[in-house]
Amino acid sequence: MIMRIVLLTFLAFLWLNTNSMADNNAKDFKLIYVFDPLCGWCFGFSPVIEEFAMSHPEIDIQVVSGGMVVGDGVGPIGEVAPYIAQAYKDVEKATGVKFGKKFLDGTLKDGKAIFTSVPPSKAMAVVNRRKPEKAVEFSGMLHRSIYQDGWQPTDLDLYKELADSVDINSDEFLEEMESPKNIARMQEDFELSSQLGVTGFPCVFMKGSKGIILISEGYINRDTLEAGYKTALEILHK
Repeated sequence: MIMRIVLLTFLAFLWLNTNSMADNNAKDFKLIYVFDPLCGWCFGFSPVIEEFAMSHPEIDIQVVSGGMVVGDGVGPIGEVAPYIAQAYKDVEKATGVKFGKKFLDGTLKDGKAIFTSVPPSKAMAVVNRRKPEKAVEFSGMLHRSIYQDGWQPTDLDLYKELADSVDINSDEFLEEMESPKNIARMQEDFELSSQLGVTGFPCVFMKGSKGIILISEGYINRDTLEAGYKTALEILHK
């Protein structure tokens, strides 16, 4: 895979620590996973990033919501159902995940569900603040809830159920989702995704004191992610 270094000038104040690194351990780096709760390829990638996170407890992983379906893009899933009805087969073939009957024969066929990245991204922002160690796991929960269990992104009962799964009081979770501070955190994620130059999901970056390296753009398997991670560490060590 061709890797490119993302030079940081305008992002320097956001990402770079002015202090020199104490050593070259993985704890001095951060993996940045840019995804979207409605991205089918991210659904396919979720087992990969979850397995990677479990295998590398030493590395901090930041989950960033990309804002794939927002603004004028929000609307009934029926408007894009013909595309999804074909695209999901490509995702299944390439990644091994399976879209659920409740989604395919329910949500997709019905066509009335409003597809918007905003509510699940608000939920992601809550978990990023309250339970960052569960962020990768939660991102996968969102995908499975929508694409296997047939939950609609606007159904608040979904987030009450998922809140319990990550040991957060469900009422507090819903309240925080709609708070101005949480919405601002979600918007900051959207903006960061744009600043990083993300045009498709998923994307994985490695951040160190010398800058940010793009490890992957689009779906990759576990071996490729592992190789990219090791290469990024080597580059950032130099």
